[in-house]
Amino acid sequence: SFWLRNTLSKYIDVQTHYNTPIIPIIVGNNDDTLKLRALFLKKDIIVGAVRPPTVPRGSSRIRLSLNSELSKEKLEPLISIVKEWSKKMRITAVSGWAIPTDWFSEQIQKYFINSEVNVIYPSNPFDTEEARRQLYEKPADLYLGYSLGSLWMFRHRELFPKKSIKAVLAPILAFTKEHDMGGKTTSTQLNYLIKLLKRNDNENPLVDFYANCEIPFPRILLKTLPSRSILIKGLEFLQSVIASKNSVFDFKVIVGDNDVFLDAMKLKNLIPQTEIVSGAGHAPDLLLSKLAKILNQS
Repeated sequence: SFWLRNTLSKYIDVQTHYNTPIIPIIVGNNDDTLKLRALFLKKDIIVGAVRPPTVPRGSSRIRLSLNSELSKEKLEPLISIVKEWSKKMRITAVSGWAIPTDWFSEQIQKYFINSEVNVIYPSNPFDTEEARRQLYEKPADLYLGYSLGSLWMFRHRELFPKKSIKAVLAPILAFTKEHDMGGKTTSTQLNYLIKLLKRNDNENPLVDFYANCEIPFPRILLKTLPSRSILIKGLEFLQSVIASKNSVFDFKVIVGDNDVFLDAMKLKNLIPQTEIVSGAGHAPDLLLSKLAKILNQS
């Protein structure tokens, strides 16, 4: 029991200060716990999955029960599963304004192939409790914000685990040009878009937005977007929220030099660690490619 606890603790959170035949492997959320349990069962390793309310929220776990007949050799398959699981990067991404979550998830998986990706689209980006709940339900190794999602991450930065990797693509400190913090869109332009969305339900404003961004996803995905009221709430968030440049020092920051909404050089002056990608616009693909290279080198 003691040997197995110490071995597993190299790869995952295990309570090592006990020496009993019961070994709890702390996974975190319910979904991940069930996925790990399924991997064990595929190898005919019978384990239990313990979830709230039996244990506190956020501490779901696998329960191993050992017996004296289990040699080190027989435990090797169990250790291999945990070892492989630990290599799998968990990514929680916060989508940009009017960007379908399924499409954004697909873009991330192109560059982070062996990863588990969850994409958040905030219903109310102002709401700290909503942010806390969404992050609590989707713990990750890498937290990734894109466009509006970056501003959301800056606003709620205290909610992220201190040891986690935090990265933003096409980052926004203040969206409108008048704030002189890297945004190119005027307040008049943003107000006009809000009025268009409030007046009618046609897709033309969104189609124009995607054309400006050069984001090439099928038009049919427009039907998967959040409600018009949520889209408007997102624009109001962009209209009013400003992030301090001093609050982003521990973020990896990536922007394209051809971004139609952002002045890359101005952002670089405000956030010195900013990486500027030559030839990239506001679309996430080249920015994700750059981020993957940076993380592979670190």
